[in-house]
Amino acid sequence: AAPATRCGCFTIENGVARVTVDDASENIPADGSASPLLTALLKQLAAASENGAKVVISLAQLPRVQSAADYDALTALFLSLAKTLQVSAHCKLAIIIESASAIGQQSTPVRADQAVVLGFAKNLLLEMADRMQTVIDIDQWNDATAAQCAQQILVTQPAPWLGIRQQQLMLPAVTRVDGEKLSRKKSSVDADVFY
Repeated sequence: AAPATRCGCFTIENGVARVTVDDASENIPADGSASPLLTALLKQLAAASENGAKVVISLAQLPRVQSAADYDALTALFLSLAKTLQVSAHCKLAIIIESASAIGQQSTPVRADQAVVLGFAKNLLLEMADRMQTVIDIDQWNDATAAQCAQQILVTQPAPWLGIRQQQLMLPAVTRVDGEKLSRKKSSVDADVFY
């Protein structure tokens, strides 16, 4: 049997994050406590699939978060998501963000609101390695990028953090460098690599 698929959305307006799945919706509490709606949904999806539930949260094309209250709501949303994952067995999370970091010679400016989410995602990768599957930072959302994201998410063991710039997949790499190069603040170790 094919795994159940459910689609939902979230909004951030006037300092409130709201999650909607099918006909049900709830406001995320300002303290970021676990979401009863998402907890019930994840339990249902995990039971319907032998591989557990796979959750994809996309912030691609999300309007820029402008106010301090909306940043607080974004923080509450991801705290709630983390706490929901803690109490939900057999779940894997993938997050798609847009221009959260400068990679290579990208033309789009880095978005501060997306960078905040990247910070949360990196913490989730460390603290919930069994639940947090991958975070994908894209430069623009289109059909080709969507297909690349889906392909990476469906891999059995995806890279924990990757970027897609101009339809090119970019993975972080560890390399040995001359320490003298690092002491000069204006020198670039490698322009084609993101750190």
